[in-house]
Amino acid sequence: MDSNDAHRRVLASLRDGLYVTDRNRVVTFWNAAAHQITGYPSDKAIGRWCGDGFLDHVDDDDVALCGSRCPLLASMSDGQTRTVAVSLKHRDGHRVRVQVTASPLHDHTGHVIGAVETFHPAPRAGGQD
Repeated sequence: MDSNDAHRRVLASLRDGLYVTDRNRVVTFWNAAAHQITGYPSDKAIGRWCGDGFLDHVDDDDVALCGSRCPLLASMSDGQTRTVAVSLKHRDGHRVRVQVTASPLHDHTGHVIGAVETFHPAPRAGGQD
């Protein structure tokens, strides 16, 4: 097994949802936990632009984050990792509250080439599930 295959196996086995995007926010990797949390299998996520509405991240006021408030886009723009609580749309239509951490991915020269987002179920504001 080469190191790339080993890395993919590790990422695929994480309990946190994880996906990777290229610089244009097109999903290039989607792990099993992302499928479990969102209802979207990898073949329905990979190749999609993360802003096309299939995850539909919103804040506590149900305001969409995909535009200028997108944590993934912000991380790619400023190179900073950020963690936020959001709700995403499950494939079945209901909302799932998650804590998201978005981080930029760099090539060997330091240029941002994409981003990774990890997420896991989070309690609702005020401690309600």
